[in-house]
Amino acid sequence: MAPVGRSPMRVVLRWQIIITVTFSIAAYAVIGSNAALSALLGGSISVVATLVFMAVARLGKANSAGLALLAVLRAEAVKVFVIIALLWLVMKAYAQLVPTIFIATFIVAVLIQSMAFFSSGVKEALRAARFRA
Repeated sequence: MAPVGRSPMRVVLRWQIIITVTFSIAAYAVIGSNAALSALLGGSISVVATLVFMAVARLGKANSAGLALLAVLRAEAVKVFVIIALLWLVMKAYAQLVPTIFIATFIVAVLIQSMAFFSSGVKEALRAARFRA
């Protein structure tokens, strides 16, 4: 259950950071510093993409359901572009990248973002909408 005053996306962001740091520490302990930095970069891409998603979604006006959906779709498109650009940048710029650790951390962090729907704030909003109809 999300604490009062916290949006589902902030909860997701917190969990993405926790997972990124945890994977990075584990990678350092098992493999070494290059793996730790690879995990940190992989998770950070998802964290940055989530922040961009949140910022772009807030720019849209939600005067109607259609406009709210348009704002979320626009934010999702920008998020995908940011992810692709950052993945390419890291893979080109970091020669000692440990691809398995990098991709694994990235995938887990992205999957956590999809869990925003299951955060209690969204479930409560859906329940309230159902009772209003």
